[in-house]
Amino acid sequence: MKNDLGRAIFFLLSFLPLAAFGDPLATYELQASNQNPYLKEAVEVTITTRQTDHTHVMFFFVKPKKSDAYKAIFLNKEIQDKGYHDSSAVFRFVIFPLQPKKALEVKFDFTVKTASDDAVAKAYVEDHDDSVGIDLQATPIAINPLVLEVKPLQKPVSLVGDFTLTPAIDTQTINQYQSVNLRYKLQGKGYFEHLPFFDSIEGASVFKDVITLKNRLTPKGYEIEREYLYAISAKKSFTIPHIKIEAFNPHTQKYYTLSAPSFTVDVQPIDTSKLLDNEEVPKNEPLVRIETLQTLFGYALVFFLGYYSAKLRADKEPRPKRIALGEKLQNAKTPKELMLLLLSDYQDHPKTKEFVDTLEVMIHDKTTKNFDTLKKKVLKSLAPQQEEIVKKRRFDVAASVVVKTGEIVRKIWRLRPRKRESR
Repeated sequence: MKNDLGRAIFFLLSFLPLAAFGDPLATYELQASNQNPYLKEAVEVTITTRQTDHTHVMFFFVKPKKSDAYKAIFLNKEIQDKGYHDSSAVFRFVIFPLQPKKALEVKFDFTVKTASDDAVAKAYVEDHDDSVGIDLQATPIAINPLVLEVKPLQKPVSLVGDFTLTPAIDTQTINQYQSVNLRYKLQGKGYFEHLPFFDSIEGASVFKDVITLKNRLTPKGYEIEREYLYAISAKKSFTIPHIKIEAFNPHTQKYYTLSAPSFTVDVQPIDTSKLLDNEEVPKNEPLVRIETLQTLFGYALVFFLGYYSAKLRADKEPRPKRIALGEKLQNAKTPKELMLLLLSDYQDHPKTKEFVDTLEVMIHDKTTKNFDTLKKKVLKSLAPQQEEIVKKRRFDVAASVVVKTGEIVRKIWRLRPRKRESR
């Protein structure tokens, strides 16, 4: 009678939250899909946080603490803003218990970060260097650990969950120097560790690769689809060993074995003399040809003539108006002067419109607040464009000289005396 009453109470409590505690800032509610899992069985943990202090903007952060007794992985997060200064968030994790214990504690860090409306309004993001974050005040809140009663396994297993193994081999008869292709396909959902696939076969060359087609975390564990690929060659017949993987299914509470049979591969000998011939392919030819050296010399001549001609010509070119424009921008004293310079000399720059809009607001409001800061940003953004103009101009000059020099060299090359071919 007492045992029946205890079971009934435990059944009713299993549908209630494990923990629901509060703080002047926020409350949290912790739930687990299973409090009495088997070793390495996936447990979904849900932590729901709610804002109770409605005077500030609030953000929630929950993170499981690391431990050798369990493996905790973040699954997803859902933010629920119910109104002004009324925020809520749902965090979901998947826990894999790694040690059989009657009271395994899974601990979490819970942090609430708040900010005033003025701090949020002042925050802005333009580019990475000039980004300004929200000034947040962090407050840690103690959260009671999740206590699991972890049941041990009766024997060692490599898989915990529901899995299948499918082998496939393309042939069991090959010639020497050919290879046989073998594939093991593992599918299922749960927890897996190192699997006992073979790495070598006596008297054979084994090439192995693993392809992961799917590896997705779910509330029931990892949903995986993997292919273990082998290419095996040998001079004599050989046997591929059988595969045996022990597993346990917590849902059915049954142990099972994934197996693949052994394969005997018959290797047929071949006459190696038929693989050889007496003809030299490719034919033995001199390593360096005179024609090749002449061509390389012509290309080198074109390069050096073009390089030094472009350098001499570029040195004589007047310096672009980069410095003059920079001085004008630096000497701008009012938002109106800076705006006119941007419209006249930097119309094509992608950030000109953004700067002009800001300056128009300053002119309209008749204020110079933050004008110096804005001018520094203008100089910083527009300087790289002027540098690109200089580089492009130098490249265009060098390219034109190289092209003209190449045309001259080609004309001279066509006029060179040629040897008559003997008939």
